[in-house]
Amino acid sequence: MLRNTARRSAKAVTDLSQYPKIGEKLHGFTLVRTKYVPELELTALHLRHDKTGAEHLHIARDDSNNVFSIGFKTNPPDDTGVPHILEHTTLCGSEKYPIRDPFFKMLPRTLSNFMNAFTASDHTYYPFATTNAQDFKNLMSVYLDATLRPLLKQSDFTQEGWRIGPENPQSLVAGEGEVKPEDKKLVFKGVVYNEMKGQMSDAGYLFYIRFQDHIFPDINNSGGDPQKITDLTYEQLKDFHAKHYHPSNAKVFTYGDMPLSEHLKEVDAQLGAFEAIRGDLENHRPIDLSSGPREVKLYGPVDPLADPNKQFKTSVSWILGDTSNVVESFSLALISALLTDGYGSPLYKGLIETGLGTDWSPNSGYDGSAKVGIFSIGLTGVQESEVPKLKTTVQDILRKVRDEGFERTKIDGYLHQLELGLKHKTANFGLSLLHRLKPKWFTGVDPFDSLAWNDTVAAFEAEYAKGGYLEGLLDKYLLNDNTFTFTMAPSPDFAQELAKEEEIRLQSKITQAVESAGGEAQAHAAFEAQELALLVEQGKSNTEDLSCLPSVHVKDIPRTKEPVPLNFAELQNKAKLQIREAPTNGLTYFRAVNTFENLPDELRKYIPLFTDSIMRLGTKDMTMGQLEDLIKLKTGGVSVGYHSSARPDLYRQADEGLIFSGMALDRNVPVMFDLLRKLIVETNFDNPDAVQQVRQLLQASADGVVNDIASSGHAFALRAAEAGLGSLLNAQYKEQIGGLSQVKLVTSLARRPESDSLTDVIDKLKQIQQIALAGQIRAAITCDTGSVTANSDALSAFLKSVVPEKKASFSPRTTSQFARNIKSFYPLPYQVYYGALTLPTVSYTKPDSVPLQVLASLLTHKHLHHEIREKGGAYGGGASSRPLDGVFSFYSYRDPNPVNTLNIMRNAGQWAVNKQWSDRDLEDAKISIFQGVDAPRAVNEEGMSNFLYGITDELRQVRRERLLDVTKDQVRQVAQKYLVEPLASQSESVVLLGEKRDFVDSTWTVNEMDIDGAAMVGGLCQENPAHSKPPREGSRCWLSPSSTATSFRQLKTVFVSSCECTFFLHEHLVVPVAKQLIGEALRQRVENIDHESCEAGEEDTFFVADLGEVYRQHLRWKLNLPRVKPFYAVKCNPDPKLLQLLSALGTGFDCASKAEIEQVLNMGVDPSRIIYAQPCKTNSYLRFVANQGVRQMTFDNADELRKIARFYPGAELYLRILTDDTSSLCRLSMKFGASLDSTDSLLALARELGLNVVGVSFHVGSGASDPRAFLKAVQDAHVVFQQAASYGYSLHTLDVGGGFCSDETFEQMAGVLRLALDEYFPAHAGINLIAEPGRFYASAAFTLATNIIARRTIQSTELVNNGTMTPDASYMVYINDGLYGNFSSIMFDHQHPIAKVLRANGQTLYDTAAADATSDDDGIEYSIWGPTCDGIDRITESIRFPVVLDVGDWLYFEDMGAYTKCSATTFNGFSNEHDVIYVCSEPGARALLGL
Repeated sequence: MLRNTARRSAKAVTDLSQYPKIGEKLHGFTLVRTKYVPELELTALHLRHDKTGAEHLHIARDDSNNVFSIGFKTNPPDDTGVPHILEHTTLCGSEKYPIRDPFFKMLPRTLSNFMNAFTASDHTYYPFATTNAQDFKNLMSVYLDATLRPLLKQSDFTQEGWRIGPENPQSLVAGEGEVKPEDKKLVFKGVVYNEMKGQMSDAGYLFYIRFQDHIFPDINNSGGDPQKITDLTYEQLKDFHAKHYHPSNAKVFTYGDMPLSEHLKEVDAQLGAFEAIRGDLENHRPIDLSSGPREVKLYGPVDPLADPNKQFKTSVSWILGDTSNVVESFSLALISALLTDGYGSPLYKGLIETGLGTDWSPNSGYDGSAKVGIFSIGLTGVQESEVPKLKTTVQDILRKVRDEGFERTKIDGYLHQLELGLKHKTANFGLSLLHRLKPKWFTGVDPFDSLAWNDTVAAFEAEYAKGGYLEGLLDKYLLNDNTFTFTMAPSPDFAQELAKEEEIRLQSKITQAVESAGGEAQAHAAFEAQELALLVEQGKSNTEDLSCLPSVHVKDIPRTKEPVPLNFAELQNKAKLQIREAPTNGLTYFRAVNTFENLPDELRKYIPLFTDSIMRLGTKDMTMGQLEDLIKLKTGGVSVGYHSSARPDLYRQADEGLIFSGMALDRNVPVMFDLLRKLIVETNFDNPDAVQQVRQLLQASADGVVNDIASSGHAFALRAAEAGLGSLLNAQYKEQIGGLSQVKLVTSLARRPESDSLTDVIDKLKQIQQIALAGQIRAAITCDTGSVTANSDALSAFLKSVVPEKKASFSPRTTSQFARNIKSFYPLPYQVYYGALTLPTVSYTKPDSVPLQVLASLLTHKHLHHEIREKGGAYGGGASSRPLDGVFSFYSYRDPNPVNTLNIMRNAGQWAVNKQWSDRDLEDAKISIFQGVDAPRAVNEEGMSNFLYGITDELRQVRRERLLDVTKDQVRQVAQKYLVEPLASQSESVVLLGEKRDFVDSTWTVNEMDIDGAAMVGGLCQENPAHSKPPREGSRCWLSPSSTATSFRQLKTVFVSSCECTFFLHEHLVVPVAKQLIGEALRQRVENIDHESCEAGEEDTFFVADLGEVYRQHLRWKLNLPRVKPFYAVKCNPDPKLLQLLSALGTGFDCASKAEIEQVLNMGVDPSRIIYAQPCKTNSYLRFVANQGVRQMTFDNADELRKIARFYPGAELYLRILTDDTSSLCRLSMKFGASLDSTDSLLALARELGLNVVGVSFHVGSGASDPRAFLKAVQDAHVVFQQAASYGYSLHTLDVGGGFCSDETFEQMAGVLRLALDEYFPAHAGINLIAEPGRFYASAAFTLATNIIARRTIQSTELVNNGTMTPDASYMVYINDGLYGNFSSIMFDHQHPIAKVLRANGQTLYDTAAADATSDDDGIEYSIWGPTCDGIDRITESIRFPVVLDVGDWLYFEDMGAYTKCSATTFNGFSNEHDVIYVCSEPGARALLGL
């Protein structure tokens, strides 16, 4: 069962008798007050936390979609965006969930239908919604720990906030010879920084935020101004959290039918650890205008696609009263709607219809979100000469309205909309309520007052009945000259000035860093080190253990879904009718689709303009204002739009037509149908004003087009890319209707001169009107059972009156305007990019469609978010599979690195094929899909999949079962079939939007966006949004202050509708997780070996080597020891591929024998990159290296000096000194190293022999564990440098040797060494620093697989029913490798390899829980022995596994790259030559190796 609590009756949920009485305590809270709100069928309870004072508002309602939110007052102290950056970083890990980004990692582990985080102007809150009780507990725990106890790591601050770093940090690891200057160029980075740069590209946003800056000077930009974000410090972020994210500053909200007591228990457990402090109580007020008018003029960007003569934006504003007066605030919102809402409103007619401007400015309307209300009227698309007219025109209109009064019928229309809003049952009522209450609550408005709709309306009616109430409010607040006029003028240099400012700011920051670091090189090194450190940190994201995160499980998802009961009928005119009978509170919901066949392109692309025109022009006997009034008085809204859908069984085919919809009280259904008839059939396109009205629609749609695209650029890229596939009809239809093609059409029409009569346009609109109802019509009605007959009769009468007998017919389509296109680029003036890559797949009904949907979820959550957002810096990115459309897509949003993102997308399929998916991965993907499948539906949405898209309950059930049964092999198969192979044959379509740069070469088709323009077609696009966006992902959202309700219409919408905010998930390279590649290599090898019949030796031990791990270790080295050049110790592991990669990475080599030197030289390595680090050398070897030109070598005694003087006097010598290596695994000082007592005499002898001593070396022992050994050794080396100077030597190199482990101790060791080197051998001293790491590079890169060749039972055992052994079973198992082979590291290197189960009982268990050893009390006990006859050949004395091991099974051992194969023997005749299978989890390494 999804829910583990029984549903209770409405009375049980809202009945106050089940709750504590006012003043009583419950789980650390005191109940302050309660209120039952009958019109909303809810009970509100206000509680206060006893210890901290945190407020808790609980809304009890019979609604299974429960909501939680915790919010904090976060007045921004400046424009650095600290609340916004904090909102991001709090969700990057917490004390209880110390992993990277638990917020995003929870997305596939929850059945929630909403997860988000919002930063508003003065508060921040974190909401989620779910129907599952366990899920609610899980998410509440994650949210509370994230907000109250975040880790707030500095790396998260630099990733999410801002930093300076090289543009392409990956190139740095390839060595200086590989790095291009542009790769090292320092730039500003950061997720929020890039996001807000994108926001600043939006002129509408810029206008609004600058308006807010001036009218609310005390409220800073909570989102952050990029010019100020770079002033924020990590310490300021932590301080802001400590002061603001505290229970005393918190407001908690819960909603739904789950028990309040359980909520309070969890919340108190989290809050109780805090002591009370004083919260942030300040509510900022706007400027004081009592002394008279003020004016401000600023400059903003030019819209290159809009009319160059209409680029001004201007507004006039008044300061109103305190918004805590909810009745007055309600009344002012009503006045705002009466003045501005609709084509018949007085301000629209007087300002836009007259041509003063083309559309409302972003701040227009009543804003009651703050403590004090503001009323603004503004216009965009204004000519410079017209700007001064706005204020006087508005004042004239307001005076006229005051004198004439407001019509009661218009007021009744808005009140009727409220009534319908309360009756309409939405699936997200709780979220809508939260979004409506939270802003007011934080400004001091009583949430109980905000809930009391009936009380508010009754109080309004009482005031209105007194006469002149609304007109009196006009007198009180608006009919005066205490105004604020704000104007933004276009500046052609704005973008260049913005870029110049950023460059100056960047150079200033770099200069500061140079001064602080002591030089330019040091500063650049520090920036590079920081970037590389972040790469290392980000690299952990896909490999870390997520077991700390809670989760729901697939087994909790019901296998069957109760079907929606539907009835079907055929009306007299043969129209098909679908009927859904359900409790609807007396409302009827109507939809109808008129399907066209072979609709010509030249008509289709005008349908959006047609559907907008019939809601604007009016009829012969009614103006649009009159029609609007009737719509508001009698319906909940009517609409006409375009609808298209691919066919479930034929995804390349599609059906299209017009869709009609409406909602009304049952008694008003006939009026609703009559209104639709008037709008569709009677709209008067011959009206003398029609041409001008259509022109205004076009101009309003084209105004601000660049900014509108930026708000959803990835959606435009997706539409264009899908159409570019060339074979999908539905994709082509959608691009024509709502994509860049529609954009070009609208902007080109809007640019036509005023003298153009638009005859061709009007003719096409008339043609569409004639066929609007002349097709195959089907209808759907949702209503109460008692209303079915009356509604059916009304529908029959409607269709009989409007449907012509002759159906529209057109010639079959022969060609498409969309040619096949692989790469398309649309130049647009953005600072970031929007991209899409799409591929065709299969139809909805095909079995492969289901694993493709799972694949999209896996790629998004397990790969693309990490690569594109976390590492690449984009605001979002992911994959989507739209089953009905038969399309698999990748997308990125506000992306600074589009080329690298496209590389990631192109390689994602192969990544998925190679990935060794775990059961948990698959479980997560299925859960994330079922978030949408089983999300609550509003009553008017029930049955619509069948009606609109032909997806029956039977098809949905089949798909449901297939989803639950998807396997990992199926996921890999579809990745190969639909991604890897089609990409190899160039079957994809790619689209990028953004600034044209050098990467846009001749292989791209460039679609210049000049005079044809580009526009988001505003109200013109009627496409179903569910078909135009990727699937819902969890999101983090910054809300500009304008996101709150600023007009009566918006207020109603926020209250009664589903408030959905969808944003999309986030390196420059594809980095497949190492374990996936290793696991696949292991699996393929062992599963293809039959130990019963294989040839001798086929089941021998073998290695899998991940060269990507070596590459990552090199990154780690350069990050932690940037001044020290590594000379790899070849003796550790002379594997040829390992050496080849290290050579390509630019390392040197530490060799100790002729064979090692020959091997390195044979790879083409220059002799100068070799140090013969053997203090006691063979004579012939000395002669050999002299002939080969290997000059660098070590010595530690007088005899060695004399030998070198005889055989190689030209050598460059390093005096190896003795160190304290007592903490090392392998002590070398017992054999090598000169004590400080002897170094002086050795230097004297070297001088006497005429030898060239160039440096000092030391080695603290292999596998050192005490970092202080490095400190003492560096100090001693410094003494020897001084001694050498006294003999006339100018030493230039210090060799710090080896001893570096690859585990977590490395950073500590490197930190101590780095500090010691900086003190005794600072950078400015010019001393070269080298080291001799071996196991650091090799150890973790090699995994060893061994076969069990024999088993010996120690005790009698008994199999139990499930096939496992009883706890007292014990075995000796013998494997085909041991101490004389690759496990020689146990004896010679003091290692303790840990066995894991690779394959047992016919199953491959690599990297699963069953592979790991169990605790002492669980599992079956084994000892593990090698194959030789020697009794000491034991690998593991005792270990327990949860599975039964037998002959032919396989074990594997990780970290087997150091001192293993290099010291294996052939004792007992066993081979020491074992296969190595190479994989590479880093594309950088693959490139270096030419793989």
